[in-house]
Amino acid sequence: MTFAAPRAPSTSAERTGAATHEALEAVRRAPSILDGIRRADDLLQAAREDPAGALPVLAEEIRRRDDHVAAIAAVHALASVPGSRADTLLTALLDDEPWLREHTAWVLTDRAPLPRAAAHLADLVADGGFPGMLAQRTLQAWAPAAPEKVGAALEHALAGAVAPPHADRRDPRPRPRGRARRAPPRPGRQSRRGPGRPRGRPRGPGGAPADRRRVRG
Repeated sequence: MTFAAPRAPSTSAERTGAATHEALEAVRRAPSILDGIRRADDLLQAAREDPAGALPVLAEEIRRRDDHVAAIAAVHALASVPGSRADTLLTALLDDEPWLREHTAWVLTDRAPLPRAAAHLADLVADGGFPGMLAQRTLQAWAPAAPEKVGAALEHALAGAVAPPHADRRDPRPRPRGRARRAPPRPGRQSRRGPGRPRGRPRGPGGAPADRRRVRG
């Protein structure tokens, strides 16, 4: 008979990030997108309870990104992790793929203002569209705490989006081709024929055209 060697009790270091990893796997195993979104709440809660252990797990999931629902859930959970490392990761995601960039612009609303992220968000505002709306929402939330940083970022981004007023002063209306028609005389001015001079060939008595040839005697 053989006996298994007794295992030492698990330490806090071994348990670090376990709850985040378990919640993340639950999102990946979700049978549908809607069910995965529901399970993302447990991932967010695990990241809040153990932010230090959650950070590497979430960063690895975002880097792998083979499951879009799980990667998006990791981005939302990462926004609840305090510290400069999370700030750096979130700022870098604003220059990543569009589907990650949009969710990052969204979740940054509840985070403290980030100077480097403000410039990226202002660029999204200048580009417009749905991502620009999300970025504008975040900058609006940051403005009371950092009005100068947000204002400077928007001013710099929008300055390049507005065309200068002297860019093109040409008349955009199409010009007619061929022979131009003579404009009608202005009111109050007489034509060259005079007011009483009839047009066409002069007529004689009875309405018959008059002969302009001279009659030799």
